[in-house]
Amino acid sequence: MIGFGNSPTCEECDEWLTGRQTRFCSARCKMRARRRTGPKPAEKVCRLCGATFRPLRGKQTYCDFANDADESCAELQNALAQEVIAKESQRWDAECAREGCDDSTGWDGVGRPRRFCSDRCRVAHYRAEKRQAGA
Repeated sequence: MIGFGNSPTCEECDEWLTGRQTRFCSARCKMRARRRTGPKPAEKVCRLCGATFRPLRGKQTYCDFANDADESCAELQNALAQEVIAKESQRWDAECAREGCDDSTGWDGVGRPRRFCSDRCRVAHYRAEKRQAGA
């Protein structure tokens, strides 16, 4: 670090420190130093192919599709994505559970799909089951 005598400079960019600054001249230099010297994420094992990789995100459980994944793992990831898309389309296309009603139940995009298209169908189905149980 260059300076006059005991004059402090930034550990990252060698700028002069002023006021209450003790190690870094700005938040930018502080974050740059933290990224450069900080801990690297631990290696994880891919759940699909078993290879080790460094995750780019905290909850990443598969090889990075663009960089780390070999062809077999990429194919497995594609197959997994297709399964998710198929399940989601089943939710969007769900039909009412009441006999004789073929209306779509609709789906909000979150959670499981509704069983019935309306309260009227839900009540009618419940009453029909009660009648069958009592008969």
